[in-house]
Amino acid sequence: MRISLGTAQFGLDYGISNKSGKIEPKEVYKILSFAKRNGIKSIDTAQAYGESETVLGKYDINDFEVVSKLPPLEPNVDNTYDWTIKKFNYSLRRLRINSLYGYLIHNPNDLISNQGQNIFRALMELKDQKLVKKIGVSCYDQNEVDEIISKFNLDIIQLPLNIIDRRFEKDGLLKKLKQSDIEIHTRSCFLQGLLLMKIEDVSKRFPHSSNIFKVWNEWLGKSNISALEACLKYPLSIKYVDKVVVGIEKLDHLREILDFYSKKRSFSFPEVSSNDENLINPSKWKI
Repeated sequence: MRISLGTAQFGLDYGISNKSGKIEPKEVYKILSFAKRNGIKSIDTAQAYGESETVLGKYDINDFEVVSKLPPLEPNVDNTYDWTIKKFNYSLRRLRINSLYGYLIHNPNDLISNQGQNIFRALMELKDQKLVKKIGVSCYDQNEVDEIISKFNLDIIQLPLNIIDRRFEKDGLLKKLKQSDIEIHTRSCFLQGLLLMKIEDVSKRFPHSSNIFKVWNEWLGKSNISALEACLKYPLSIKYVDKVVVGIEKLDHLREILDFYSKKRSFSFPEVSSNDENLINPSKWKI
């Protein structure tokens, strides 16, 4: 199973199209139970996702491969090595598990900084102690990835990839990472729900990109394909991708995702890619 369950919505009001807020605990239990029964092995979380780790820790998640993330480096930390170990152990306590499958640096600039070697040394120590199987980083652009993999031997790279953000596919970096035996996890396949919204709502928020969404929606209509299925199948169509992290708001969303996942249909996707950071990078959205 190449689907990984994203859990930002377990602890935050997350996503541009999210109208229901954080997922209720009863719904979380249903989602986890359904995921386990239907072959989902991977969970993606982070300390930065509010109470997500704590919520997950209320349930038995020992059968899942859990990936969490080191929060951004706090100012005035005296000993970065000890701080990294402390934050890792805090995640384990909140999740109520004894080890992680993956532990990623959430802010790639921390690894590039003059404290990067100390952080990496701490992660290697945790790996040597078998407290985490794989270590890595969550990245945002190609330059970060190139610099990081030239300096550090990592096991996992998480990066954004969707129908309009194809930078890592087009520049050949996905292939390069796979040739280096690095596990590739992609996020933002729905671009926080933006790609699932009605065209009139999107055009109001991003008027300068309205033509992209016009072409996108016309292709969906002509092809008789739902936006959700197309968004999901795009990263899955790329053989170098190991895991596609998907965020959901309720159990029915996960049911729908797995239903589309099981349908072995392939598409010729429309050319709607963009390099506009103000569109493809949610941290730059002015909404």
